[in-house]
Amino acid sequence: MNALAKHRSTSNSKYKFSFIGNGSNSVVPVLQRWKSGKYRLIGTGFMVASPNVFVTAKHIFKGNDINVGDDRFYIIDGEAECPVPISDVLLHNDRDGAIFTVDFSAIGLSPDLTLVAIKCLPPDVDEIIGSFVYANSIVDPSIGIFENKDSSVDQYCKNRSHWEVGGVKEVFGEGRGFVKGQCFSSSLLIESRASGGPVFNSSGFVVGINSRAFKFDGGLPDSTILYIEEIAKLEVNGTCLDQLWNTINTNVVCAKIT
Repeated sequence: MNALAKHRSTSNSKYKFSFIGNGSNSVVPVLQRWKSGKYRLIGTGFMVASPNVFVTAKHIFKGNDINVGDDRFYIIDGEAECPVPISDVLLHNDRDGAIFTVDFSAIGLSPDLTLVAIKCLPPDVDEIIGSFVYANSIVDPSIGIFENKDSSVDQYCKNRSHWEVGGVKEVFGEGRGFVKGQCFSSSLLIESRASGGPVFNSSGFVVGINSRAFKFDGGLPDSTILYIEEIAKLEVNGTCLDQLWNTINTNVVCAKIT
């Protein structure tokens, strides 16, 4: 997706992240379709393996009975510029992570999506990190409900896509609050619907998943990021996720810090 990669810095204004080449195609908005036919922006996801395997936060599906092909969850792809149905969802048992797949061929598409490069190594304290997300503005009370007509859904999501930049504050080996497993706190400003977005380290590798919304600690944002390796053993068609991204997803990073 050729998203409008707006940059907003939180606590580290002198740093900026940007995508390399078609890197923005790796990150997508996740939508829920209501019975009324309207859509709601519920989170952010990113592509980690082929064919069309994405990762997001488990809690964005909270309260929904996940059924294969139930036609209620979608992503937006730049070629379609309209909601594309998610074909399968797998939730982690106790970590705030999920994977989902999208069958573009079912609607006659073969998009050129970019894989993020994964690094199963926790970032260092004080390391600069960035996250590209689809999020509602803090000052905008809208919950992102819109009609499915023309390209309004696509444009709505593009207008809410942006980079957040912050720093690692502390690493937690056994969880933090509601987030179980290894995670770390950061000064990233994680707004509503940013959950599930990828967190890039200073070398451009994805090291985490946005998990819990910000709370202000001493005037600075304080968010919790799930370490990416915590969901590495989820399986896609009998193959663990880490095997997929180790064999297919090479060290070609799609983001950089400047």
